[in-house]
Amino acid sequence: MVPYRMDFKMNSLKNEFQQAPLLYPIMSQWETRFDETCIVSFLFHLPHPHTPAVENGLNVLIVRAPPGYEIYDMKYEVRDAAGCQKDSPEDVCGLSRRAVEKIESERSSDSRIELALPTNPVLLANFDYQVSLLVRTPVSLYDRHSPDLASSLWVLELNDAFTLSQNKVSGTLGSPPDFILNNSVNITFEAPDSPPDVVIPVTIQFIDAGEIPPTQVQIYAPLGYKFLPNCLAPGEKERIEDYLVSCRERWSLFGATYLTGAIMMTTNAGLRRDRLPVSVTLLAKTPDVTPPDNKWYTRVKVRTGPTAWGFQMNPFPVRPMNAGVSLTAIAGSEVTLFLSVFFRYPLPWKGRVHVAAPKTYRIHCPVVKVLSGLGGQAPECSEDDPLLAGCWGLPEVTDDPNPELIGIPNCDPRHEILLTFPLPSTTTTTTGEPLTTLPPWAQMYDTTTEVVFWDGGTTSTTTTTTTSALALYALDAGSSMLLALTVEVPMETPTPREENIWRIRVLDASKTSLDGKLNIYGDQIRQVPVVDDFRIWWTNSVPNTVATIVLEFFFNNSRGDLWREDEDVVRVIDIVAPEGLSMAIRRPSDVIPLADDGAVPVANWSWSPIMPRHVWFTLDSSPEKQNFTGRFHFAFPVLTPTKEVGMPLNNLWEIQLCGDQPYCSQLVLRVPIPGFFFGEDAPFELDSATIDKLTGSYGIRAEPLWYVIGGLVICLSLLRHTLAV
Repeated sequence: MVPYRMDFKMNSLKNEFQQAPLLYPIMSQWETRFDETCIVSFLFHLPHPHTPAVENGLNVLIVRAPPGYEIYDMKYEVRDAAGCQKDSPEDVCGLSRRAVEKIESERSSDSRIELALPTNPVLLANFDYQVSLLVRTPVSLYDRHSPDLASSLWVLELNDAFTLSQNKVSGTLGSPPDFILNNSVNITFEAPDSPPDVVIPVTIQFIDAGEIPPTQVQIYAPLGYKFLPNCLAPGEKERIEDYLVSCRERWSLFGATYLTGAIMMTTNAGLRRDRLPVSVTLLAKTPDVTPPDNKWYTRVKVRTGPTAWGFQMNPFPVRPMNAGVSLTAIAGSEVTLFLSVFFRYPLPWKGRVHVAAPKTYRIHCPVVKVLSGLGGQAPECSEDDPLLAGCWGLPEVTDDPNPELIGIPNCDPRHEILLTFPLPSTTTTTTGEPLTTLPPWAQMYDTTTEVVFWDGGTTSTTTTTTTSALALYALDAGSSMLLALTVEVPMETPTPREENIWRIRVLDASKTSLDGKLNIYGDQIRQVPVVDDFRIWWTNSVPNTVATIVLEFFFNNSRGDLWREDEDVVRVIDIVAPEGLSMAIRRPSDVIPLADDGAVPVANWSWSPIMPRHVWFTLDSSPEKQNFTGRFHFAFPVLTPTKEVGMPLNNLWEIQLCGDQPYCSQLVLRVPIPGFFFGEDAPFELDSATIDKLTGSYGIRAEPLWYVIGGLVICLSLLRHTLAV
């Protein structure tokens, strides 16, 4: 009997990436590879109806895979395009699932499966039927048969149980061709330093490039990166000329995603297995932050098409510098901005620090105060450097904005500044010798030069000279600074959230970016409550000791027209010490209230060794005390860090007005206050009333000399008696 031939309409072999294209927009568009778990589907038509050879027989669909494939028994199904009668509007019609049973027989193997169709007594002609199986692709290219052989084809048979038992030929056959499979590329990506928005070297090592030596190599970086037009690092062209040549940058479109690519040609199939591993260093510019989908891809090709591809997940992040800004975000106010920067790399002379606030803020020059670092001298501050873009193309902030520009965010042209570390000026003294005026952070170093003179070829004379020269860099690696500047806060929080970002860059003399942190999100701007008049006092500033801190500020919590109950309610005042300090509270009496009448209504205070830097003051929640205006004035002990640890770079106390505790997830307002450093005296003296409360209503009294001597004699006698015992 000559069987009928199936008509295949669509065949697919989908790996885990192709099954979820929304999760894998890039890899879902590339070919299935060897040694992957996939779902194979065949959609076919029958030229003639198929019925069992005997009455009430059982139809059977047999699928046989080419050599190297493995068919799993855990997932298989057959669907058809039969219509359905909806019992409810939520029912789904169209491709409906059919009952499938696997026939266990001695003919079954890893590459063959027999599926019984008990609910399909007749398979109709010119009707959509689809079979889906879970398979494992061949491990290697050498596990497959040549495409010229019949054994390299998939085979589908329609038969019935009785005919199979008689070992007769099936009535309908189909043989779709095998699928194109690629190899896997084993690669690693390394970048020791990866600051944001900086050109960095990325070292790529090819461990395995597939079983077919490629002629072209494509490297694709994650979204946000950009390879340089000539993407080879200096010196790489000569080093790898026996393997790779001519790296060029080219953008490629994958669906709706553009990725930057580095395209390289190989030299005489230079990535053969006997020559691997091979490494190459490329130049790429980093994005502002680490991409959410941080995958690096590679794809290798020959003249006929791609042969292998691979990727590496999260090889390295974008590493921002240690920098931060702190301010009190009260609407329409002029407040102090605290800027902290830690320099990971040396800053050359005429280097700059670029500070960009959200576009509706305004930063004022000059620097108000240097709180730490730089020897106490502030760098030069500029608001009108050509580097500062200002509000090019955007409307400025006005009281009556142009109605035609509704929807375009307003901008203050003074929302960014440049801090410059200039080259020291050189003058001449009365004796004509040059005199260099150095800033406190600059250093001079001595260089020694030895010159050898030969006399007649037998005698030598050595002359040694020592000269002083300027340091190579304005700031060495590991330097830090904490500055205070003045900033004007707008009336509303910049929206969307991407606009409420502070950006800090470190630039060299040619204004090329060296380092930075470009994702510092600003606080939400509040109009109520109003807090001001902050003061902090301390008893001593000695390392590894317990010091008493006195904190005072005015708190206006009166509820006016601007109050919004769901956002602005303050239930807890959270005092946070700088990093390295910890609260030394052991009992409730260690926290001392110092305010007189009109104090903030504090119901209780609490602390926890789990969060040693925090102390919480819970406000009285009674209705008559929720609308208050008063002064917060408390004293509490803290433990200072050791001398080896030292005070932190961002030496700022924080007052957090919160709606909850202990984590302050409902933050209303954050207020930074400069802390103290070792050896620093308190900025003011406490009044007598406050001292009385700190000492238990009794101040320090001067006692007569005889009283002091008598007490000392008693102590010595008690000590001698104790030692004798």
